[in-house]
Amino acid sequence: MSRILITGGSDLLALNWATITRESHEVLLVTHRRLIALRGTISQYHDLESLDSVKRMLDLHQPDVVVNTVGITDVDLCEIEPDLAWRANVLTAENLAIACSQTRLSMVHISTDHFFDNLEGPAEETSPFNPCNVYARTKAEAEHRVL
Repeated sequence: MSRILITGGSDLLALNWATITRESHEVLLVTHRRLIALRGTISQYHDLESLDSVKRMLDLHQPDVVVNTVGITDVDLCEIEPDLAWRANVLTAENLAIACSQTRLSMVHISTDHFFDNLEGPAEETSPFNPCNVYARTKAEAEHRVL
């Protein structure tokens, strides 16, 4: 059975991902604030703001894939605390991408549609970014660094 490591493990997206995959995969929910009790999963704290800590986490758990759902999505909080938004939305994504790349580990990075201001119709991968707030700018920067 393959092992999926899901970051941002206490948030709704991560919990939904875990609920869907826990029957067919080993699921590890990595959290920052609180442990999660979800049948068929394991929950652990890990520091994602340190590249060395991320590398140790991947070495310890040996996942087959990493799904990064970490992010502060509260737009108002991002405006009030841009440094916190930067650490959560950019630094953690960059650390995960570097560590996964160095270990040749697949990573799924969850992004946002907030890049696109007043876009008519569905956005495409080639649509130009136009982030209009701190949240969108940090997610755009994370996207750039992950790529």
